[in-house]
Amino acid sequence: MAASGPSDIPACRFRRPEPGIRRRGSLVPDSMRQRMAKMRRKADLPEKPCRNCGRPMVWRKAWARTWDEVLYCSDRCRAEAKRARATDLRETTSNP
Repeated sequence: MAASGPSDIPACRFRRPEPGIRRRGSLVPDSMRQRMAKMRRKADLPEKPCRNCGRPMVWRKAWARTWDEVLYCSDRCRAEAKRARATDLRETTSNP
């Protein structure tokens, strides 16, 4: 057997990758990368507190159109707030 070395390895392994293509990760050419939106960190996204529990809510893509209208962090908080409003309304109307 001959000694194994760089001459025994096919030449294609030593080719340089095309510009814009990373060796690991996504294989995206420069032309497409320029058109893609830049990544954002979660810390950079807007956030506001839940009206019921006070926990911070971070912006979600699903809320993109209605972010100003979002008041509660979950269905549970929305239901609890609705229940609390109903009991407050009953107490104020029942007491003369």
